[in-house]
Amino acid sequence: MNDRGSLAILIAGYLGLLLTLFLGGFAVAIGLVAQNRIQGVTDSALLYAHDRAVTKGIPNLEKLESAVDVFLTNAPSGEQLEVMSVTSNVNGVKSSLTLCARHLDPIGRYLPGMICKSASAESFLVD
Repeated sequence: MNDRGSLAILIAGYLGLLLTLFLGGFAVAIGLVAQNRIQGVTDSALLYAHDRAVTKGIPNLEKLESAVDVFLTNAPSGEQLEVMSVTSNVNGVKSSLTLCARHLDPIGRYLPGMICKSASAESFLVD
């Protein structure tokens, strides 16, 4: 009796497993980059807007929202984002911002999920 098998099926299985692991790792890396990029834009937008909205240590909500819009439309860091929603809030001397956006991946497509990140800033008056 001649029981000769082929290694082609085993090699194809290993290649399929390797490809799946590579694509999964790539997807995780792109997701982490997107989260960090959106957090960075959120932090920068709030710092920019808070600095321009503060009068005598207290931020103005209308000025804050206007400055956030200016930052998101003009800053190069926001070019890879599709902004879905922006929520800003002022409570005393503290302002906060929540930005929900989709990130443009290196291939040129927006990631399917929406990522929301928050930032807050507080000002104080020095006499």
